[in-house]
Amino acid sequence: MREKRWLLCFLVAVCCTFSTWALPSQDKTVTLNLHNVSIETVLDAVKKQTGVNMLYNSRMFKGVPPVSINAKNEKWEVTLKLILNPQGFDYVVKDGIVVVRKLQTEKRDNRIHGTVIDSNKEPIPGASVIVKGTRTGTSTNIEGEFTLDVKSDKVTLEVSFIGMKKQTLQVDATRRKSLEITLVDDVKTLDDVVVTGYSNVRKTSFTGSSTQISGDDLRKVSQTNILGALQSFDPSFRLMTNNQFGSDPNALPEMYIRGRSGIGVKELDRDQLSKSNLENNPNLPTFIMDGFEVSIEKVYDLDPTRIESMTILKDAAATAVYGSRAANGVIVITTVAPKPGEIRVSYNFTGTLELPDLRDYNLANASQKLEIERLAGLFDRENNMDTSQGMNAYYKKYALIQKGIDTDWMSLPLQNAFDHKHSVYIEGGTPNLRYGVDASYNGVNGVMKGSIRDRYSIGFSLDYRVKQLQVKNTVSFGHTKSKESPYGSFSDYTRMQPYEAPYEDDGTLKQKMSYSVSPNSRTSNNPLYEATLGNYEWNAYDELVNNLSLNWYLNDYLTVKGQFSITKKYASSEKFYDPLSSKVSVAGDSDDAHLAGDLYTEKGGSLDWNTNAFLYYTRSFHSKHNINVSVGWEAASDNMDNTTAHYRGFPSGEFSSLNYAAEIYKKPVRTENMTRRISALATANYTWNDIYLADASVRFDGSSEFGANQKWAPFFSGGQGINIHNYAYVKGNKDINKLKVRAS
Repeated sequence: MREKRWLLCFLVAVCCTFSTWALPSQDKTVTLNLHNVSIETVLDAVKKQTGVNMLYNSRMFKGVPPVSINAKNEKWEVTLKLILNPQGFDYVVKDGIVVVRKLQTEKRDNRIHGTVIDSNKEPIPGASVIVKGTRTGTSTNIEGEFTLDVKSDKVTLEVSFIGMKKQTLQVDATRRKSLEITLVDDVKTLDDVVVTGYSNVRKTSFTGSSTQISGDDLRKVSQTNILGALQSFDPSFRLMTNNQFGSDPNALPEMYIRGRSGIGVKELDRDQLSKSNLENNPNLPTFIMDGFEVSIEKVYDLDPTRIESMTILKDAAATAVYGSRAANGVIVITTVAPKPGEIRVSYNFTGTLELPDLRDYNLANASQKLEIERLAGLFDRENNMDTSQGMNAYYKKYALIQKGIDTDWMSLPLQNAFDHKHSVYIEGGTPNLRYGVDASYNGVNGVMKGSIRDRYSIGFSLDYRVKQLQVKNTVSFGHTKSKESPYGSFSDYTRMQPYEAPYEDDGTLKQKMSYSVSPNSRTSNNPLYEATLGNYEWNAYDELVNNLSLNWYLNDYLTVKGQFSITKKYASSEKFYDPLSSKVSVAGDSDDAHLAGDLYTEKGGSLDWNTNAFLYYTRSFHSKHNINVSVGWEAASDNMDNTTAHYRGFPSGEFSSLNYAAEIYKKPVRTENMTRRISALATANYTWNDIYLADASVRFDGSSEFGANQKWAPFFSGGQGINIHNYAYVKGNKDINKLKVRAS
């Protein structure tokens, strides 16, 4: 009986502190508009509109601040959550009764779902999703989706992917809505970054001398001649066109950045082969494309639409980074990377009409030339002529002028030339596996009749990205063949006398000239007649290149980069002089006439490789201190072999094969050469508050080409600077956009 009495008293006490109502259908809705009222008032209002059976302890709400709610035709379950959850309460339904209780204090897991996409709405596999300030994180799957369990209701997520800007966002884990997070490409503008080839340095903190030009700005100046367009942006970069080669499509211009040296320039004019590769040019800068050294020909033939930016480095800072290779400056080229998404095909065509321009040749006409010879004493006794001989020679030339002969020799071998370039680029793929395929054809016709230069190229590139790793591989093949004009060199026509005619009175071509001599001091053939002979000259080479690079982003501060490049080249050339040509080594009217006619052959190849590895550390402290440090090494090897031969004695110009040669002049010459280089490099850059700057670089090169007593050569650079425009009292000045003082 006593137990029954205690049970009855407990039930009475409970009934005094709890209220109950009947549980309604889930379709019941409520409409409330209450401000600054107690939770019990809201619960009582819900009960009146729905008849819900509710059980709660009034003491739970002690100290809970007044609440407000505005609900219109809202389900009663939703209304209860809106009013209870923010105050730390929840409810459960047991046996038709709604029991109000405090939220569980123990930590519970909340699950966040989402998808990471790019600006093209394509999913990004391998993107990193991390809860800021913790080690909790995950990566997106092949569809760009992720699921992440977190302990808190509200968290901050950091979403990142290689080559894209990091996204930071606040997330309420209690909401079950799936997230859609968009990442955009992290394209550093030239206004912010100096691209050195090995690393990217903030422009505001760089103390060296450099010029950065975007691809769009270059194309505004010229759609065809990128190298020529550079002159418009940096007066230190100059192109020097040799007028003797100016009509030749196979002659590239001489250029310089850090001044011009006279050493070797004559070699450039003398050596026919150097017209293509400029190997004897002491002023040639080093070209770096996407981190790899390339030849000037590759830059010359590059599709301008593929260029993202170009940077000219020209002081000691460049030498400290690239060593002896940078003695004449460095031009760093960045090409457009393939973009993911659906397959995109782009085609670019460039046509150029070249017209001969002889305005720079202010030469004398026939009458003026004869008068110059007379005034110079060419017909006087001092020139081993007696009076009668001198007068006779003078009047012979004078008679030709009286006949109306005044030949403009330089215009005879020239033509209007149409050049055309075609390029096709295919790109696409997924964000973690991108590809690009390029093919191009450059057909260049010189204004010298019959001179051509054709180049075919094809390339394939892959860009693989997964988590913190990025691997890029590019394979390209190019074939170039050039043919010199049968009309000979343009210089042949500059030596012709204006009072000599190329044709006889009957209209046939003259064979021999009377007053013009060849460089070998023999009477020169009419260059137009030379064009009718079997003379020819061609050059061809194939190039296969494989460039592999790796970027490993260890964390937000450390990055490992490595590169490996291998290039295989094969080249061949032939030059033939008809036995009737005046340029042969043995004249047809000499005692060795059977040896007239020359064939020069050259064959060879090269195998070059280069590899490097670098560790980069980039970090900011307290929003004012910025530091960039890199250390690394580089190794390279160049192997070359070349064989030249000279055959002479041919029956005619129609039989130019070496099988018809009477002899091999001397013996073939084979040249083999191997060079090796190893380097160590370190750079450091520091800025304080983006005002005070300091950087330093050091490089040690060891080369087999150095002297025996000094196999290693050091290269140093250092600099300091002040960004005056970032001082507080200068920032508000509208007349000063940028003002920097630097010393290096």
